[in-house]
Amino acid sequence: MKRTHSLAAELHDLIDSTGELLESLKEEQGPAFDELRSRTKGRLKQARRALAEVEPSARKVAVDTLAGAASFIGRNPWRAVAIGAVLFAGLGMMRHLASSDS
Repeated sequence: MKRTHSLAAELHDLIDSTGELLESLKEEQGPAFDELRSRTKGRLKQARRALAEVEPSARKVAVDTLAGAASFIGRNPWRAVAIGAVLFAGLGMMRHLASSDS
């Protein structure tokens, strides 16, 4: 859930920074700047709307996923350990193969 919150915060920061950049360019003149401002304002509104729509459901998915994982681990602790060990070994093997190729 923290990663989802962090990603949402980063997206909010990006949208805010883009808005500030757009504001700082408002003094620039010319058709290219006018078109850029117009398109960027529209895209910023779309991004804010989309983020506002997706954020609550993303949080719910993250919470549900964590609850499901915790439930699985509680019901099958040794299976969870085995899965973790296999994943860890696989990642270690991939890292070793990647470093030996370089």
